[in-house]
Amino acid sequence: MRHARAAGWLLALATAAGTAHAQEWHESYRAGVKALAAGQPLRAVSLLEDAVSRRPQPGRNVITYGTNVEPRYYPYLRLAEAYLRLNDVAGARSALQRSERWAVEPAAERARLAAELDALAARLRPPPPATPTPPPTAATPAPPPVTVASATLPPPATPTPAAALPAPPAAAASRAPLPPVPSRPPRTAAPPTSEPQHAGHVPDLSGTGTLDVVSQPPGAAVYLDDALLGATDAEWGRLVRGGLAAGRHRVRLALPGHDAVTEDVEIAAGATTELRRRLPSQARGLGAPLAVSAAVALTLLALTLWALRRPRAPAPSSAATPRQALDATPTPWRGTPSAAGGPGAVRDEHGVERFGEYRLIEPLGRGGMASVYKVERRGELFALKRPLPAFLQEPEFLERFLREAEIGRTLHHPNIVRILERGEIEGVPYFTMELVPGQTLQALLQRGVLDPRQAAALVVQVAEALDYAHLKGVVHRDLKPSNIMVLADGTARVMDYGIARARRFEGLTVTGSFLGSPEYIAPEGIDGKQTDGRSDLYSLGVVFYETLTGRRPFAADTPFAILRKHLTEDPPPPARLRPGVPAALDRIVMRLLSKRPEDRYASADLLVLDLRDYLNQAA
Repeated sequence: MRHARAAGWLLALATAAGTAHAQEWHESYRAGVKALAAGQPLRAVSLLEDAVSRRPQPGRNVITYGTNVEPRYYPYLRLAEAYLRLNDVAGARSALQRSERWAVEPAAERARLAAELDALAARLRPPPPATPTPPPTAATPAPPPVTVASATLPPPATPTPAAALPAPPAAAASRAPLPPVPSRPPRTAAPPTSEPQHAGHVPDLSGTGTLDVVSQPPGAAVYLDDALLGATDAEWGRLVRGGLAAGRHRVRLALPGHDAVTEDVEIAAGATTELRRRLPSQARGLGAPLAVSAAVALTLLALTLWALRRPRAPAPSSAATPRQALDATPTPWRGTPSAAGGPGAVRDEHGVERFGEYRLIEPLGRGGMASVYKVERRGELFALKRPLPAFLQEPEFLERFLREAEIGRTLHHPNIVRILERGEIEGVPYFTMELVPGQTLQALLQRGVLDPRQAAALVVQVAEALDYAHLKGVVHRDLKPSNIMVLADGTARVMDYGIARARRFEGLTVTGSFLGSPEYIAPEGIDGKQTDGRSDLYSLGVVFYETLTGRRPFAADTPFAILRKHLTEDPPPPARLRPGVPAALDRIVMRLLSKRPEDRYASADLLVLDLRDYLNQAA
């Protein structure tokens, strides 16, 4: 059994590397779609090209990680849309060509974007040069004497040899090697000139073409058949070279710190061939995590097998429990235990209260299951969270506390307070968080309601944090104003991710230790049904309601009565309590507070889009 468990660790670690890779392409794709919806096409191009470099194949219901799927992974159509908004004809054409090669994305949408591309190309195409008319002064003067003109003209019947003709004009010779403008559609014929020329004077371009390369990141070296062509522009990432022999060539893009990209391209005569590629970072590729994970797994497997075969020491004669044995282990400080700091805290010889390596400065807050302290270690300040003493004798809670803290360490988002480190001191688990300068939304609301636009700007940030965490399979389950920090510049940061999942709903007790808070819990959580990201959206609807009206949608004398109202009553619309609330926000809040999860927003990103639309119109 133990051998099988060790083998399971090996498989889990190997799978984790693939999961991390899936998260990377999917996060880039979702962020690119959001940037496009938010009117940021340049950022969308960068993110979508990154997603394509990690997963080129589009599709429907693509597995991302765990049991999550991306229902419509259409990166090339979204890329074409972003390039069109940038008026980049070449970029949009390249994206649509890649979409057509895969033949997976919807053809109707591709045709619609192709029509928009044609219209954009026609709008940007320069007008044809007007045919010059002879100068009026050349037609009006009186002809010179016939005898002088006939003396200077060559005999019409005798052709002059080509070698005897004068050299072609310098301007015509210098135009030959110039490539066509890369952002314009390919041209197969030279534009008409202002004056007729002899056929022998026109450069022969029938056997050459132009290569238009765009790299992400910029500054990549471009090699054609192992010969250096140059480097893409350091700002825009573009390189255009003309006069290249038509036919099949091998193009290689190289940039330090990134994997080289090599591709065979067909350069068409008299036309422009486009190549747009993102160079994957070597640090974020899939091969390195797999190798590291395999090495770690093999090491763990060897240590496990060694431990299983090692002779067991005789059982100690004392009847001490494991907790007592742990307490007998020497600790860094042996001062006087401090009641103020709680279990595990001691006071050193200087009277300073410590918890392991951390110096306790002051308490920051206390909830139903844990307390938070401001602490210092080696000159750095943190927020340290640990369970209340009542939960220290529950092994299941302690195990889930540490496991959920580990999940929180994987959440890296600008609107989420990041968990930095976890550990255990004298049997007391803890984890540290970044110390955020600001105040909770609960404290902010005690001074009054927020302006509708200010409330929407704050809630949309919380929704973006929820969307990010939901995509990673993490549901908050205890979202409320006291878990939302507001910085001085208006930035919102969500706290306590995953910790509320440490206990299942076991009924309301006097300690308040059930899952969620009665004022903010979703109806399905009360019924004991399965909760998901839409349950967080209901809680966010309660928070939004409170920021707009200054009161919660349901109030009663007892927590049980509040829970019953969540299940059976509809709250009055916010505009009824505060007439200045816009109708758009009224609809959004009431949709979030729908009793049935299927009547709410299907995902947080759809809520973000509606809130962004309101903010853009209100600006």
